[in-house]
Amino acid sequence: MVYPKLSYFFDNKSSSYQLEIKNFYIPKKNFYFNNYKIYIIGNPIVDNNINFNKSFDCIKKLINNDFNNYSILNTLNGEFLFIIENKVTNEIKIINDRFSSIPLYFCIINNKLYTSNNYIDILKIVNFKKKNII
Repeated sequence: MVYPKLSYFFDNKSSSYQLEIKNFYIPKKNFYFNNYKIYIIGNPIVDNNINFNKSFDCIKKLINNDFNNYSILNTLNGEFLFIIENKVTNEIKIINDRFSSIPLYFCIINNKLYTSNNYIDILKIVNFKKKNII
């Protein structure tokens, strides 16, 4: 059975990032701003229209406020997931819509972040890591 897959991997030590989308037919756009790479996934709505550029403007305002004012995102509606990578500090921020329409489950093992839209993928990673540690 083929199911939609959205996964994201981040290794803080090696500064490696990887986004994988398979059989998941939702829009995705990449943007760059200062030291940030931003993935906008889904259908963010601003002013009653799906609009990636205005969504990116909201994220730029959030970044310029050092992530201290999340109320900037109140103008956004729709189904979306933002992954924001800071390439200098090796930090990431993940923001989804208020209903978590695109679910994203995660686990952190040895400073490595594993995410997936399917919790079974996360369970497989955890079980695999447990077997290899013992």
